[in-house]
Amino acid sequence: MQGSEGTRCQAYVRDNRLVAHVGDWLYHFDETGRLLMAAGPRQVVRRGFDNRLLQVTTPSFAAQRESVVAGAVGAAQRESVVAGAVAAAQPGVGADETDATAVGAAEPGGLMPRATAVIDPTVGALVYRAYHELDTGAAADFYRSAYGAARRTLQTMMSAADGGVDLNHEQWVEWARRLAQWSPEALATDAAAFRTVYSPISILPPDQYHSLVVQVTLGCSYNKCLFCDFYRDRRFHIRSEIELEAHLDHLMAFLGPRVADRKTVFLADGNAFVVPTERLIRMITQIRRRLSATAGASGSTGNAGTGGLLDATGGIEFNAFMDTFTLEYKTLDDLRRIYEAGLHTVYSGLETGSNRLRQFLAKPGSAEEAVEALNTLKAGGFRLGVILLVGVGGPAAADEHLADTLQALQQIKFTDGDLIYLSPFVDPDAITGYRATLTAGGFDSFTQDGLAQELVRWRRALAAMQMPDGDARPLPAKVTLYSILEHIYG
Repeated sequence: MQGSEGTRCQAYVRDNRLVAHVGDWLYHFDETGRLLMAAGPRQVVRRGFDNRLLQVTTPSFAAQRESVVAGAVGAAQRESVVAGAVAAAQPGVGADETDATAVGAAEPGGLMPRATAVIDPTVGALVYRAYHELDTGAAADFYRSAYGAARRTLQTMMSAADGGVDLNHEQWVEWARRLAQWSPEALATDAAAFRTVYSPISILPPDQYHSLVVQVTLGCSYNKCLFCDFYRDRRFHIRSEIELEAHLDHLMAFLGPRVADRKTVFLADGNAFVVPTERLIRMITQIRRRLSATAGASGSTGNAGTGGLLDATGGIEFNAFMDTFTLEYKTLDDLRRIYEAGLHTVYSGLETGSNRLRQFLAKPGSAEEAVEALNTLKAGGFRLGVILLVGVGGPAAADEHLADTLQALQQIKFTDGDLIYLSPFVDPDAITGYRATLTAGGFDSFTQDGLAQELVRWRRALAAMQMPDGDARPLPAKVTLYSILEHIYG
């Protein structure tokens, strides 16, 4: 269909979500009318519950071969550009990111960062992702543009329905009503409500951005790793049964019908496995019982057949982070009981196989002990997500970091479905002391272009890895990107 200005426009509903296709842009709204994301020419703009708008752009290869646009890139901007370099054949697992290569056209509001990074074409296929968080003014402009485009599309659909071309007039009227509730100011108020429900959700695995996050703990029980500043703003605390019930009350009230769109439950914050086994199993049971009660009270099965949390046709899967050095408090029987309770995927930072680097990073335990812990998880039935810090320690430690890590990975009993995450290292906040102790430890930092090349080197090395003991098969775990710059919960 053609809009009033001759722009091609169409709307459709998929999984209780409205998608407005306007020109070269796709705008996605949840069932309450809140903007979820917009996919345009070589970019995706994603909204978090905290009202952050994160723009991820993928410049064309032609643009990447050019020099950085003169005068357009500040230091902070450049930091975020090259840290997103990935091998094109192995994109990240985030579902929204696959839309970033939509056909080319100008973006609304001129919001694309005017920056690209130099690329050496001899390294093979390499895609840079640029990350840019829109400020308050730019975000408000983007919201007005997105909602305006969607409303005009719905008006076109309603006009077509009146003319007999489309029989869904009442559907489009209802969606227009839902969109009308949301202005930049209303979305900001919504974000304030979110912050009363959650402590900051500092980081999630890429495939858990659309999970139901339940903060069974706050912070990290260790919280001293030199490279990590995610939880330095809070003291560690395990929620009591009463506190968890209140937390569930608040998040159910905030999310409302959107709970049904969540596919899994992520037990936050930094290490759910530090919770004593009996207590952790009770927490899982408490959450499952609450979700079942919510489904029963609403008379809803969620998006039936799609695996949503309120979908009565499927079970609920729980996932969590875990520090390998805390597994000493769990027996194999404990782990099997936790798995049987529904917690099936564990994400753990191996970071590096180099014990010298691990000591510098204040990461407790040796690489050998970490491998043993991960294999114990495999014996308990768990699916693994193993996280590696590519570039940590800089060029001075690069060969040692890669060689020792490859050796460690070969000792892990990976199975199909496991993941190995390559996470480009980003210098943490000064509060951790990383920068101050870097030189004293005999380490240095990559330039951003150097980090991009290092990421490609790791990807190639992992692609060439084989199973241990002379087995010629490749490792069954999938290798993928984990850029912390892409993190947004919404």
